[in-house]
Amino acid sequence: MWRPMVTSMHALLLLVLAYGLVPAIAHSQVLPWRSSMRQVIPLDGNWQRSLDQGRSWEQVQLPRADYGADRILYRKTVFLDSSALGKAWHLAFGGVRDAVELSINGQYVGRYFSGQVPFSVAVPPRMLRVGRNTVEVAAIPASDESLLQARLQWRAPERPLGIVRPIVLVGSAPVFIERVATERSVEGGTGVVRLTCSVASMQRAATQAAVLRASVLFNGTVVATAEQSVGLVPERTVSVTAALRIVQPHQWSAQSPDLYQLRCELLVNGVGVDEVERDIAFRRVAPVPSNGVWMVAAGADSGQALPAKGIVYVDQWLSAPDGSLRRPDYGRDIQLLRQLGVNMVYCAWLPPSEEFIEQCIRAGLSVLVELPVGMIPPGYFAGEELRTRAQNIAIRMRDAYGEQPCVVGCVLGNALDYTDAAVQEYLRAVSPIVHRAGLLRLAVLPAGHLLPQGLPFDAVLVSDQLATARRRDLSSLLERTRPSLVVPWVLLGGALVQPSNRNGYADPLSIEAQAEYISGLYRLASTTRADGLIVGSFCDYRTEYPLLPTNRPHERVCYEGVVDTARQRRLAFEMLRALIFQETEPLLQAGSYDAGTPYVFLAGGMGGIILLFWLLNRSRRFREYMLRAFVRLHNFFVDIRDQRILLQGQTLLLAVVIATTYALVLATLLYVTRNDPAADYLSNVLSLSPAGKALYIQLAWSPSLALTVIELLVLVKIVAVALVVRAVAALASRGVLFADALTMVVWSLVPIVLFLPIAMVLFRLLGVTPPLLWFGLLGGVTLWGVERLLRGIAIVFEAAPLWVYLIGIGAIVVIAAGAVMVLQSQVALLTYLGYFGTIFFP
Repeated sequence: MWRPMVTSMHALLLLVLAYGLVPAIAHSQVLPWRSSMRQVIPLDGNWQRSLDQGRSWEQVQLPRADYGADRILYRKTVFLDSSALGKAWHLAFGGVRDAVELSINGQYVGRYFSGQVPFSVAVPPRMLRVGRNTVEVAAIPASDESLLQARLQWRAPERPLGIVRPIVLVGSAPVFIERVATERSVEGGTGVVRLTCSVASMQRAATQAAVLRASVLFNGTVVATAEQSVGLVPERTVSVTAALRIVQPHQWSAQSPDLYQLRCELLVNGVGVDEVERDIAFRRVAPVPSNGVWMVAAGADSGQALPAKGIVYVDQWLSAPDGSLRRPDYGRDIQLLRQLGVNMVYCAWLPPSEEFIEQCIRAGLSVLVELPVGMIPPGYFAGEELRTRAQNIAIRMRDAYGEQPCVVGCVLGNALDYTDAAVQEYLRAVSPIVHRAGLLRLAVLPAGHLLPQGLPFDAVLVSDQLATARRRDLSSLLERTRPSLVVPWVLLGGALVQPSNRNGYADPLSIEAQAEYISGLYRLASTTRADGLIVGSFCDYRTEYPLLPTNRPHERVCYEGVVDTARQRRLAFEMLRALIFQETEPLLQAGSYDAGTPYVFLAGGMGGIILLFWLLNRSRRFREYMLRAFVRLHNFFVDIRDQRILLQGQTLLLAVVIATTYALVLATLLYVTRNDPAADYLSNVLSLSPAGKALYIQLAWSPSLALTVIELLVLVKIVAVALVVRAVAALASRGVLFADALTMVVWSLVPIVLFLPIAMVLFRLLGVTPPLLWFGLLGGVTLWGVERLLRGIAIVFEAAPLWVYLIGIGAIVVIAAGAVMVLQSQVALLTYLGYFGTIFFP
């Protein structure tokens, strides 16, 4: 059973990293600050939507998920009474994907980037009026490039366009507190809160004396206060600083998440005009060397080793049949997380909502957030578009999460090529933004890769996502990676599961296998002296593409959670809980799973061999031509030219044997790699769409279907090539009939039948040889067949071989290059294939 690893505790983290007083969120789903003096108007519910640039409108519910349009317009009518006059207004967005263009009453306000991170927009003075007001919001992607990157991120959650989180309209006095930033420290047992408040005046005339009063309360009692005069400037914003001191402050921790309340009041002529309040917390963590590094809480005499016991959380709102989004029951999720005993939540892929962060603060759960730049080829980082977008999201995240007590770190990159100069430049650009907010800078590094020295990371999450043979493979990959790690590192891993599979842990996709794998990860974390373990993930989530390993082609869901989307516990939940609390692990059934060799491969191979031997035994002439096709190819094609050829029936049967051989080899390769992460990722790129990926999954998991489809495709391709040869003959005024062309194509490919006996046992051979070897061999023999066909064309057409080779190879290159160019423009094929090679074959 895994124990806290005090001898290797480098100060991770993790549970907290620097001195800190940081604000907490409020109970609202959007606003981080509470206020009894501001008017808050929720704008959720009924809106109108247009998918055709405003030509037609329909009623919808917000927040919602939308698809199929590059620009989606939403509008809503808001009625304000006379009390709205003279107020300053803000629109607070809980999250938009990716950006919005805002217009109010027909007047353009501006374009604002979100990346689904909360933000607010100041409404220009006097734009809102008493009575009817029309708010129009256009949701747009950051760029076509960003859409492609999001779509091809491996196992990424579904990220629809639109307004995907709540919106509120907030009204305050014309003189109001615009922003409060804090710096925090603990000095000699005294907590110091240094405030920088931005105070804005929307009034045109000069305002009389104003005072900012700041107070810190604990359990309703004021423990510190400060006042500072404010020199207001009409239609401008001024900054005011203040410092508050608290003797022997209580500290926020997982064991005791004590909170203070920070209240800022603005008084004009002695009368309060604005007030904001939010929870804050003190925490102090200092490293103390002792066979590693420990973390010590403020005021404590001795430190306690705190390894990360974490879980991945994807904050995905579920879509209703009408497209509207419903928030998860965060209270229930927090209760389950506390039952698990985890002390850290890694909010992967999607920014967490304000409400979830608030719940984590009160539960004492540390949180890692993530910049959405995982699994992206390094070439994109050389352009301004991605780097600018990443910096904008980092700024949004800093503003939204940087001062939350529970948020301790930000993942800057997930499975990037960290050796690439452009990626390193990106890291140097975003790192200061995160570092200034007092957050850890983390990276997700696939096991087996090396981390270059000098990168701005405080800790690393070493992931099992590329391991193909479960723990055996992962252990060897970790041995390769560990020497390059000079910062604290945590093991990050999880297992996919087929929800209804209860075959025992011998079946790698069973419920029991998921629990057994998590148990093994804990032991591996201990033996490799990791600084903790983060398990992926808490619950299942919807994805952009269906996943190959789970064999659910029509369900775009990542089945990796210890609970499902309905929060029903799996056996892995009980296993993880037992490991964390050091209790007796649940008993697991081994089962009797045996992958075996699908009988369809044996039957198909035997059928092909029987047909081939029947042809050889039935016709002496067929045997002679088979021999000549291998060793005396020139004479063979001369016979075709002189019309001394076989019966077409025998050629057609040979075509069936060739197609069967292709189908057996390719179907076997598909079947064997159905659980391979590399095949899962590559099929995302090559399938072009979720529908294409679903077809690929069906072929990979159904050998009989794959054999049928591939064999038909090969036969069609043989006929198509024969038609091309016949068309070339017609253009060259050669008397070559379609039957002759078909004979040339089929007999040129006859070396493929050498694979037939191998194909029957290829399933077993792939247990000791890599699939790429057989892909390469099959491709090499196919190219040999193409060369034989070009030689035959030169003989039959009585043309110069050099010209035939030049024209033939040139045509093939042009066609291939054209296809690659189209795919490069649509899905950046070459870019992602290069990244695929870098990541999966380091």
